[in-house]
Amino acid sequence: MQTQSFSIVIETENLARTKLADFYSCLDLLDHQSLDIRLAEEVVLVDTVPLSDETKREIVSTYPWLQIFSVTPGLGYYESKMEGAAKCRGDVIVLCDSDCRYSTNWLESIVTSFDDPSIEIVSGKTFPRADDFYSIALAGTLANFSSEVSDGPKLHESNSYFANNVAFKRSYLLKHPIPTNLPIFRGNCSLHCSAIRSNFGGTIWAHSDAQAVHPIPSPAGLFPRMLLHGLDFFTATKFELHAKAREGAFNDYRPARITKDQLQAVFSWRLQAIRSKLKALDQHNLNVIQLVFIALLASLCEIVFWLGFAIANLAPDLVRILSGEKQHHQLDPKPAMADY
Repeated sequence: MQTQSFSIVIETENLARTKLADFYSCLDLLDHQSLDIRLAEEVVLVDTVPLSDETKREIVSTYPWLQIFSVTPGLGYYESKMEGAAKCRGDVIVLCDSDCRYSTNWLESIVTSFDDPSIEIVSGKTFPRADDFYSIALAGTLANFSSEVSDGPKLHESNSYFANNVAFKRSYLLKHPIPTNLPIFRGNCSLHCSAIRSNFGGTIWAHSDAQAVHPIPSPAGLFPRMLLHGLDFFTATKFELHAKAREGAFNDYRPARITKDQLQAVFSWRLQAIRSKLKALDQHNLNVIQLVFIALLASLCEIVFWLGFAIANLAPDLVRILSGEKQHHQLDPKPAMADY
């Protein structure tokens, strides 16, 4: 029996890189969850695109359980999520993305985990889309887009979470918010996980049945995305070396020298993650030519990743210019206002 009240936060920031049809697919799957989404205290959509008035009216008419809040266009991904969390009343705050597709029992698996009063964070399992050769190839090469598979209990301890598939006790999230206004693209939750493990206290749990499928970058967006991941890893590594980051003072960022040991640690993690993803390709029965293509793609992705890592050491803003990504951390967001 579900005993914890809950709220859900969705953002439209990802719709700048994907199709509106993916958003409707997401809402439709949320509308058919095994745990009725109408039981939520509120389902908040933080609109940063912004959506047209016609689209908003259509969405609310089709999904009346959704509340739309407009904020300053271009508000960053993590800023949008924390803006939405501040509007919620539920004991549990569930974060999801507008371009992901969620399994039917996703919401139930996450929310009912909090029936154990000692649990404060529950992550799901997010995997990249793999329904054609291009997506299968990327699923085997992108180390940053996929959760680790566990053969143990459905609810088990984890070292990390993705912000597209995670829930927090409201009191915990507001006390220890995901850091925002950082000079990185999508590494904020990695730093948050580090602080949770080393300073904030609490355990990150993961539920194997709370599954989500994430879209993959388009061919045109693949290499810019890898450049940004290189920037994220470089900057996050420097944050890790700064002692105050482990005390939760994320905005007090100061440069630190990355040592050979840290470089080796990043390289080892990348290599291990890619090996794991490539091993998972066995289930697709690919031929030799396809495997050679995937190996070449994986090599190119890694080269671009390390190029971003290296450029970030000399001129981090250049990575953003090359990738075409806005510097969200420089925005001064206005308060969110409900308009639908």
